[in-house]
Amino acid sequence: MSKPRKTVDDYFNRNKWVFSLGGIGRDMCYALFTNFLLTYVLFTRSVTTQQFAVISTILVACRVWDGLNDPIMGGIVENTRTRFGKFKPWIMIGALTNGAAIIAMFTNRAEGWRFIYLFIALYLIWDITFTMNDIGYWSMMPSLTSRPDRRDKIVALANPFSGLGNLAAVGVVPMLTAGKYAIGGNSITAYAAVSVICVGMFILCQTFTCIGVKEDRSAKAEKEEKHGLKEMFQVIIHNDQLLWATLLTLLATLSGAMLTAFAAYYIYLEFGYNGTIVTMFTAFYAGAAGLLLMVFPLLCKKFCRKKALGVSLCVATIGYLGFILGGIHRKRVAEAAIGSATEEAARIVNNAMNEAEQKKKEAVLEARDEIHKQRTENERELRERRAEVQHQERRLNQKEESLDKKIEAHEKKE
Repeated sequence: MSKPRKTVDDYFNRNKWVFSLGGIGRDMCYALFTNFLLTYVLFTRSVTTQQFAVISTILVACRVWDGLNDPIMGGIVENTRTRFGKFKPWIMIGALTNGAAIIAMFTNRAEGWRFIYLFIALYLIWDITFTMNDIGYWSMMPSLTSRPDRRDKIVALANPFSGLGNLAAVGVVPMLTAGKYAIGGNSITAYAAVSVICVGMFILCQTFTCIGVKEDRSAKAEKEEKHGLKEMFQVIIHNDQLLWATLLTLLATLSGAMLTAFAAYYIYLEFGYNGTIVTMFTAFYAGAAGLLLMVFPLLCKKFCRKKALGVSLCVATIGYLGFILGGIHRKRVAEAAIGSATEEAARIVNNAMNEAEQKKKEAVLEARDEIHKQRTENERELRERRAEVQHQERRLNQKEESLDKKIEAHEKKE
C-alpha cells in the first residue's frame, strides 16, 4: 500500500519558519535604504539647495508611483508561468536587482548634478525592483497552506522577523557608519561596506526562502475587494467615530514619523556625527515600544480601554513635552555658553591689546634709552678724538718749533 501523497499543509511548520526567516534580510535592506539614504547624502555629498529639492521631489514622486506600480506588478506575477512557479522567480529577480541598485547607490563616487541624475535612476530602479520582490514574497503566502488560520499564524511569525531585520538595521547601521566604530574610519567607506553586508543578508535570506518553502502552485493569490479613494473618504466623513479615530491615528502616525525622522539629524547636529548615540536612542525607543506592548494589555485588563488610552495619551504628551523642554534647555545652555565664550573672547582680546600696548611702550622706552646711550657714547668718542687731535697738533707744533731752532742754530754756525 503506497503512502498518501503529502500536501502543502504537511509542510506547515517548515514553511512557517522558512518563509518568516526570509523577511530578516529584505527588511534590513529596506530599513537601510529608507532610513539612511538621506543621511548618507547629507553627510557624504555637497549638495546645493536646488539639488536637494530635486531629491525631495523624486522621493515624493516615487511614493505616488508605488500606487500604480503595485497593481501592475501584481498582475505580472499572477500571470507568470515557469518551472519554478509564479512567485519564486520574481522574488529572486527582485532581490538580486534591488541589491545591485542599493550597492550602486552607496558605493558610487559621483558628485554634483551627475550624482543627482544617478540618484534619480537608481532610486527608481530600487523602487521597481523592491516591488517585484515584495509582491512576489507576500503573494506566495496563500500557496503555503490552504487553511486561513494557518496563514494568520504565518503572518504573525513573519512580522516579528521582518521587524527584527528592520530593528537590526536601524540600531546597528548608525554605529557602524559614524563615530569611532565606523567601518574604514569614514562614512563613505562605512556605508559602502554596510550596503554590501545588508544586500548579502537580503539575497541569502530570500534564497533560503525560495529553496526551503513548499508551495501549492495551483493556488492563486487572494484578490482583495478594492475600494476607491472617493468611496473611502465618503465612508470616513459620514461616520463621526471613524472620522475622529482616523484623525487621531493620522496625528499619532505623523508625530511618530516626525520624531523618528528628525531624531537622527538632531543628534548628529547637536552632539556631533556619532552613530553610537543614535544606536542608543534607537535601543531605548525600541525598548519603550516593547514595554508598551507588554504593559498595554495589562492596563486594559485593570482599567477600561478608554482610561488605558487616556493614560497612554498622557505619557505620550509628557514625552513630547520632555523633548520640547529639553530642546529649549539645550538652546539656553548653548546661548549661555556662546555668551560666556563671547565675554571670554572679549576679555582675552582686551588683555592682548593692553599687553601689546604695554610692550609697545616698553619698546619705545628701550629704544629711547638705547638712542640716548648711543648718543652719549658717540659724544664721548667725539670728545676723545678731538682731544687726541689737539694733542697731535701740540706735538706737531712742538716739533716745528724744535726744527726751527735747529735751523736757526745751523745758520748761525755758518
